[in-house]
Amino acid sequence: MKKLIFLGLFIGLAVSGQSALVDDFESYQPGVISQVTGGNWVPVYGGAGTDPGADSTVRQIAVDPTNSSNRVIYVETNNTGQYGMYGVIPSADAIKDGTIGTLFCQFYVTTTALDQSFGLTSIDSPTSGGFANFNCQVALVRGNLLVRNGGSSQTVGTFQANTWYYLWIVVNNSSNTYSVYIKTTPSPATSADRVATDFAFRTSGTDGDLDRFYTIANYGSNITAGTRLHFDNIVTSPGENLSVYVSGAAFNPSPANGATNVPLDVVLSWNTGVDPANPEQVNPNITKHYLYLRHTEPNFVGMTPITIPAAGASASYTPPALFIEADRTYYWRVDESINDSSPTDPNTIRGGVWSFKTIPAVPYIEEQPSEVRVDGSNPTPPPAVFTVKFRSELSAAQPTWKKYADGVNDTVLTAGSKYSISWTDTVTTLSISNPGVSDQGYYYCVLTNLTGSTTSQQAPLIVNRLLARQLQ
Repeated sequence: MKKLIFLGLFIGLAVSGQSALVDDFESYQPGVISQVTGGNWVPVYGGAGTDPGADSTVRQIAVDPTNSSNRVIYVETNNTGQYGMYGVIPSADAIKDGTIGTLFCQFYVTTTALDQSFGLTSIDSPTSGGFANFNCQVALVRGNLLVRNGGSSQTVGTFQANTWYYLWIVVNNSSNTYSVYIKTTPSPATSADRVATDFAFRTSGTDGDLDRFYTIANYGSNITAGTRLHFDNIVTSPGENLSVYVSGAAFNPSPANGATNVPLDVVLSWNTGVDPANPEQVNPNITKHYLYLRHTEPNFVGMTPITIPAAGASASYTPPALFIEADRTYYWRVDESINDSSPTDPNTIRGGVWSFKTIPAVPYIEEQPSEVRVDGSNPTPPPAVFTVKFRSELSAAQPTWKKYADGVNDTVLTAGSKYSISWTDTVTTLSISNPGVSDQGYYYCVLTNLTGSTTSQQAPLIVNRLLARQLQ
């Protein structure tokens, strides 16, 4: 999640190294995790047998419910079993056996009617066994926040829907205990935010490096199927680190991530990454932006970026004339160079992959025709008028209005005493004079330019008639 105002000061004790981003989900396209994350996130089924929904929509990379420019990951409660997933924490960033470390993450739900746990496990492939796989376990159960303490879970608070929560699990992987902090504001945690202190691992007999972020949803009574638990910004740190993660990456893209009908003369713009030590300010060490742009697919491996000098809180780039084409999806990414670091330097801050789709080559309809009703008892009814609003960017569009007859040989309408047809560059109108019963039917418009054609929806003309009269 990209936020401008993040108070990410490292106030924790015994911090012996830098935070390591496990995942902020910005590098993936939306979709089923087994198809878009390259094995970084693995579906899990906690019940007996094989997961029947490993490639289903119950685990996806998706758009943040509160910010269309941000990507998140979710697990959806399904009414056929226990669905979950695990994320691979690189070995260098795992909380090693015999050390102290911190997991930070953010979570969000749209309803409290769920039963889902998340936390850390030392089991590399927790593909069976369900909840027993956890070492450190936080649970959201019907509005209550629970933390596992050895053989049982303890209720330590409540949680609300439609709220982003910031959560820290500080692990002593020597004594096999952990403490949990939680709050709703993006600022460092304090002792006042601690809800569990030195709780024992659930699986005390399972030891080792905590190298998997694990979550699983359970369907039961008073649980709403389809409830989604979203995660963002999963980060590990050595020692105790109660800061809020600040990515420092470029953010706030324009066109917005996922935008459609983008014009061919588009100008790309974005905000420069913020300073992790002072998130209200632009990072003064960002000296260049490395822009990657292509339409084939969102993989920029081996591609030479466009270098743009950094100058202030925002930057932009205008693609050359004729470079951007109609009917294409473009992918782009902005990496931030720190003190002139090269595109492949590990100090360069990698950005998320954004996308936009350009205008179609054929006309596209912005407003469909609507139903028209006529009073059949009126001997001189007003004209019945159908309107279509459209855009045709590459060449002018010509409208052809039609009346639905038999679905095969629809009637082409021509201007005359009965029909009046008008159009501009963006609007076309069909007007039917003195509409009566014989004019009832469905009307639609075909818009054609030099590239092709687009057909509007059908809109009915209905003549209201008195079919019967009750005698007094």
